[in-house]
Amino acid sequence: MNKTVVSTEAELQAMMRSCIREELQHLIGQLTPPPDNPEYLTRKEVSKLLSVSLVTLNSWEKKKVLVPHRIGTRVLYLASEVEQTLKQS
Repeated sequence: MNKTVVSTEAELQAMMRSCIREELQHLIGQLTPPPDNPEYLTRKEVSKLLSVSLVTLNSWEKKKVLVPHRIGTRVLYLASEVEQTLKQS
């Protein structure tokens, strides 16, 4: 273990910043970035894509088969989740 003598408060602060910066960069490197721009589909687009009615989409939402995301007043589905649900069934 290295021992370092710090003579001023400024040196201590600089060393602490450096250590914290290195640790944060290490932790950030371990994270997987979220998708940049996830593609959302409207209820009509999903019903047309899956050839089902809007009533069926409501039923699937209640059964947690396909869970929509509410953004403001809009009900949207992530395209990746719709695709994943299709693959599972």
